[in-house]
Amino acid sequence: MKKLLCTLCAGVAFSCLGLSVAEAWSLEEAAKDYKGTEIKVIFLDRPGYREFENRKWADLSAVMWGAMAVALAHQPDDLAALAEAVRVPMLIVVGSEDAPFVSASHAMADAIDGAQLVIVPNAGHSPQFENPQAWIDALSRFLASVPACVN
Repeated sequence: MKKLLCTLCAGVAFSCLGLSVAEAWSLEEAAKDYKGTEIKVIFLDRPGYREFENRKWADLSAVMWGAMAVALAHQPDDLAALAEAVRVPMLIVVGSEDAPFVSASHAMADAIDGAQLVIVPNAGHSPQFENPQAWIDALSRFLASVPACVN
């Protein structure tokens, strides 16, 4: 949770300071304590990735980041209650390079009865963009495995 909040706070700072994503990544590179930085190096050279990231960050407001940080800081971490409440098939998708979320995704899949976990290779926090074919394959397999509702 602390690492996630630090990442959210960094997002607020970058947005408030008017930094571009590239400038923000340079700052993160300098701060060696953030483990997800290496994924950014892998994806920076992919065609369209910088534009995607710049557009994604530009569309987010500092107010949204602040509200989300406050909500996450005060949100109970009750996986057991979530697991008890879920009564539908669930697909949990995470990028293999999304270090802060891989272990949480495993915990969710282990706790939720019948949940399926897919770890998309060569992907970070946006696997639908970073490895779209693997993501759509995982989603297609999951949807094909879900029984149709019959009324």
